[in-house]
Amino acid sequence: MDGCEPDSLQRLATRLEGTWERAETFLGVAIPGGRILCNVYPSLESKGLATGYTMPAHSFSGRGEMHVAVEAGFEGDIELDLATLLLRRALGRPRTDMLEDGLALLLAGRWRGREAGEWARILTAAVDRRQAAGIFENRSFHSGSPLVGRVLAVGFVRHAIDLYGAEVVLENYATWRANDDAVERWLLDVEERYRSGRRRPSTAASLPRFQRGFCHAHEGYAVLDGYISRQSDQAIERLAALGTNAISLTPFTYMRDPSRPVQLRFSQSPNQENDESVAHAARCAQRNGMVVMLKPHVWLGGSWPGEIEMTSEDDWNQFFSYYLDWILHYALLAEMYDMDILCAGVELSRATVGNEARWIDLFERVRRVYSGALTYAANWGGEFETVSFWDALDFVGVNCYYPLSEEESAADEALLAGAARALDTIAEVADRHQRPVLITEVGFTSSPSPWLRPYERTRGVRVDEQAQARCYEVFFQALQGRESIAGLYWWKWPSFLGYGGPAHAGFTPNRKAAERVIEKWYGDILAD
Repeated sequence: MDGCEPDSLQRLATRLEGTWERAETFLGVAIPGGRILCNVYPSLESKGLATGYTMPAHSFSGRGEMHVAVEAGFEGDIELDLATLLLRRALGRPRTDMLEDGLALLLAGRWRGREAGEWARILTAAVDRRQAAGIFENRSFHSGSPLVGRVLAVGFVRHAIDLYGAEVVLENYATWRANDDAVERWLLDVEERYRSGRRRPSTAASLPRFQRGFCHAHEGYAVLDGYISRQSDQAIERLAALGTNAISLTPFTYMRDPSRPVQLRFSQSPNQENDESVAHAARCAQRNGMVVMLKPHVWLGGSWPGEIEMTSEDDWNQFFSYYLDWILHYALLAEMYDMDILCAGVELSRATVGNEARWIDLFERVRRVYSGALTYAANWGGEFETVSFWDALDFVGVNCYYPLSEEESAADEALLAGAARALDTIAEVADRHQRPVLITEVGFTSSPSPWLRPYERTRGVRVDEQAQARCYEVFFQALQGRESIAGLYWWKWPSFLGYGGPAHAGFTPNRKAAERVIEKWYGDILAD
């Protein structure tokens, strides 16, 4: 517990004692097994470095010990972990695993800023019978969203208690199966809430006039240099000093085959962009006065999301079913942590054009959970200029990698004209749909002639800082006076400041000449 303030430890002890008392009152018995050793860490990072687990709390029921981080923003998670441990001691493991999670969350009480039952009410307006029924099968429950599954579980447990009473639920806890009247009644209730569900009031109007943004990239592959780290905090603080007022955060999922629908997994390793890491980075950005965009991304090894294309209608239906399950997880996470913008997809060009009705339905369901602004990051060119669902979103979104010139030795005037042409195209789409535009990505490498193919990564080329800086400068100049463009997010700023520098030919401007261009425009010319 080194580094923990005495007051925070006392508050933690009070919270845990309250959870223990609630559990014993609800169960009607004293919890067996004696005391629980509670190991306390001052931050998620320190807990991850010491234990290999970055979640706010984890425990080992057989050892009678807990490991918890007292970092702000995760209220209820520690109580939830203790409640789970106490249920395991008193009742053992149930046959249907979601009962343990649902009852533990009910005993934890307030979680992630709201009562657990309130989260259940919000979510059941967005999920259909298929998704709700999935929690009763253990494999489906554990392979799906840990947020969505847990919230649905507490909704069902509350329903069963209201229907039968706590005593009957506890008597049948260990052996209960999903084959009784309570399940069917709850599924019917979910269906009714889904049919009558409405959008949550949007907070989009509260955003600043212009978002001076950066894509904050999880460049570290360890706890100490990823989103959850103090190094990431320092990188965000550096962005704030440059005048940045908005960042995007990107958790990834993975598909091996772009033509085969598969369930999309969630980053959970301590070294990945897991939920607690994303939430930590969001909190840090908010403390520094920044807008936060959550921008989940589908990664394909050796390819890109624009290659995703199913070969039959059944496969398309299955793909969108999996995708909806995945994006609702992040809609819930964004709502829990007051993130300002959710980007509901990135560069899925073959999955958007021609499938707009499916996407509009998805957007509407996301809005039942999430009250912030909604956008989609279309790939520059054909997808961005063709897709027709922009009216269903708050912002038109584009990953802007339009070439600025076809000449290897282009003069500044030619680069400026190329940037103006790209922004004219973007503004025309915005005007057509009467929506402001967010340039959700734009970037150039620090390599020779990066304006030729801005989307290309660099490998084995010489560094040219000035070429990158020239592209930044002309893009800012071309941006002047364009009222339809509400912000841009440069690709990219690293999660630790050791990444980049004068020997690095990649996209980041960190410690390069382009950083000084950013400071001039973000810190002075475009400052509020």
